[in-house]
Amino acid sequence: NWLHPFQNYDAHRYSRLAQITRDNVANLKMAFAVPITTGLVGRTSNFQQHALVDDGFMYFDDGGGMIYKVDVRAGNRAKIVWKANGAVEEKRGPICQ
Repeated sequence: NWLHPFQNYDAHRYSRLAQITRDNVANLKMAFAVPITTGLVGRTSNFQQHALVDDGFMYFDDGGGMIYKVDVRAGNRAKIVWKANGAVEEKRGPICQ
């Protein structure tokens, strides 16, 4: 789980997990991709936000106001469970945090 934008209240951005090491980091590759089509319908997407993960579900916004819940429990594929319009005015454009 990654419940805070910077991992914890102290903003360490550090995970204590040990599966990725200096010996195997070169073997990392993309496991899956999820099409986020907000930009295809006239809004500019800006994915600079921090995703949150809780019990295998990832939550993020696209920078233009659309909020997503994505099931990533399988580890090799993902499925958008729902998306919600955060009611950001389209003329505001991307929101960077």
